[in-house]
Amino acid sequence: MKSPWYQKYLSAYNVSPNEVPTAVIDLIASQLKQQQSEHPLVTVSVIAYNEDKNLWACLWALSDLSSRYPIEIIGVNNNSTDSTETIFKQSGIPYFNEVQNGCGFARKCGLEHARGAYHMNIDADTLYPVDYVNIMIGHLEQTGVVAVSSTWGMSPIKSIPHFHCGSMSACVISFYTCSL
Repeated sequence: MKSPWYQKYLSAYNVSPNEVPTAVIDLIASQLKQQQSEHPLVTVSVIAYNEDKNLWACLWALSDLSSRYPIEIIGVNNNSTDSTETIFKQSGIPYFNEVQNGCGFARKCGLEHARGAYHMNIDADTLYPVDYVNIMIGHLEQTGVVAVSSTWGMSPIKSIPHFHCGSMSACVISFYTCSL
């Protein structure tokens, strides 16, 4: 049986940042640098509050994105007290510190720094498959659609209910579009 798409990221999930091998960190940083567009159509904002045990895994998954759209990946550190900011710094992606606690403030911070016409907020404790941006933006580009949202998530922690998915289509629990 084929391993799930997220299997390789689990070695960096829910672990101390010091346990993530330097070679993996270097790979993530290198691939994230290649993902960054000078003229992005899509901004992916990674929202993080005290996520140092999960952030490398999330960034690793994002570094593997296969997007047909020019993207930028930015981070928002929401006043973390752990090493979240250090991880953002090591990853090489642009990141911003939001001192007001709360995901609303962090999302607003990401939006204020986004350069893309489309803006996606994602959580730092979640893993995303390679076609995530293509699927979301593909729906958003449909005529009359002004917003998309999905209740998608992959959280490998056993104590948290989660979905074991083989493909993105199997993971979209519900998908919403707002039309004019």
